[in-house]
Amino acid sequence: MIDLAYEDMKNHKGKVEDEEYKSIVSRYEQLSADFPKWRKVEKDEWLGVTSEILRDLGDLGGIPEPATRDQKLEAEMINISKTLFDDGRIPVKAIIKTADWAYDRDAFGNIIDRFHTAYIIFKMTDGAYRMVDIGFKQMYNGSTYGKTQSRGIGLTNMTVNYKP
Repeated sequence: MIDLAYEDMKNHKGKVEDEEYKSIVSRYEQLSADFPKWRKVEKDEWLGVTSEILRDLGDLGGIPEPATRDQKLEAEMINISKTLFDDGRIPVKAIIKTADWAYDRDAFGNIIDRFHTAYIIFKMTDGAYRMVDIGFKQMYNGSTYGKTQSRGIGLTNMTVNYKP
């Protein structure tokens, strides 16, 4: 990831070669000289992660098809997503990634909760759209599932070509 960020920074059309830029480039070059094996392992691992994400999404900037549709759950996901960021973004669409719920269990095999992950598309304050993968869960009390709540934010956070 560090290699990719460095390459992006060096090749960026609008880069500003100020003291901070020079300091970051110098530190990167020092690290890369000190840790060549570590750097290659980390870069290969990160490329593997990003290639899996892009494979799931199709073309860069594309919007994936939902694995299942559930209007009530999608509405809950959008409402919860309104509380996760304070930068003015507005969630406009939820795309459920898997057809079925997945389950967390305790050491005895008892269900703790069930969860789904969804791509949430946000309209940003500048008018662009970003897609973020967010996990949602419902706690289990032994007989029923509770309210949908946030489970966590994933690795996908990218600009997409969304048309409302």
